[in-house]
Amino acid sequence: MRVTITKMSTLSMLLCLCFTVNAQQMPAVSSQGTAPMQLEVSTGQTSVIIFPAMIKSVDRGNGNIITKTVKEIGNVLKVKAATDSIETTNLHVFTTDGNIYAFDVHYNKNPANLTLDLTKQEQPLAPARFSSERLNDTQISSYAEILSRFKPVRHHPVSKWKGRARIEATGTYYINGTLFFQFRLLNASPIPYEIDFTRSYIRDRKRSKRSSITEKEIIPVHHYYTRREVAPCRLSIMLLAFDKFTIADNKYFVVEIFEKNGDRYLSCKLKGKDILKALHPTLSEFGMQRLTQP
Repeated sequence: MRVTITKMSTLSMLLCLCFTVNAQQMPAVSSQGTAPMQLEVSTGQTSVIIFPAMIKSVDRGNGNIITKTVKEIGNVLKVKAATDSIETTNLHVFTTDGNIYAFDVHYNKNPANLTLDLTKQEQPLAPARFSSERLNDTQISSYAEILSRFKPVRHHPVSKWKGRARIEATGTYYINGTLFFQFRLLNASPIPYEIDFTRSYIRDRKRSKRSSITEKEIIPVHHYYTRREVAPCRLSIMLLAFDKFTIADNKYFVVEIFEKNGDRYLSCKLKGKDILKALHPTLSEFGMQRLTQP
């Protein structure tokens, strides 16, 4: 009996010791990580919040607060009260870098702070978990920059030479729901080629005499250029990122580049098989690219 009691006492002490050690090893949870920020609004003045990344979505606690994004900027949110009788409510803002910002919104006829700058905030309030099937905008931008340093894996299809300038498709990559197309713009003329804008769409490869060509515009989610103005006898690498898609054998995926203040219009046509040959870069490949950056 005494042996049993001694064993139980020893077991209890060991369990207590384990819990104590685990408690010491566990990091302390900061209340700042979950506490919403305080925001004062009024009917006569506009409160402005500046975020570190582009605003993706805004969720209001009720309709008594008015929110509006500044389209020309993208990371600025204007907030105002619709009435002076609103009770405290909440506001959540989702940004493209995968973070959520929470606010408790209070009415104050004369807010003490009309501008809240979050760009200097070291850690966002709460990280959002995006689906593994979709990169967020910050990730797409980072991958595009790194992929621009990848060596060409092919040099076709190519456009026709226009004024001694042309583009060639040098690689297609697929990463978590996003297709990246790498192009190289060559300028063999003595006049600089400045990229104005691009256009991309899917169109039929053939058409009958009585039917019109069907085009479906595909808008990139991101553009990246090593340089927009290509000096004489130089080149530029361009990355276009799209949400994943495929095309039928009887269609083309067309990418067009237009010259600013010029007529050297360049067009490159990719077939369905060109898209299906997309490569899947590994993390080690991205690591090597970072190490070799100048």
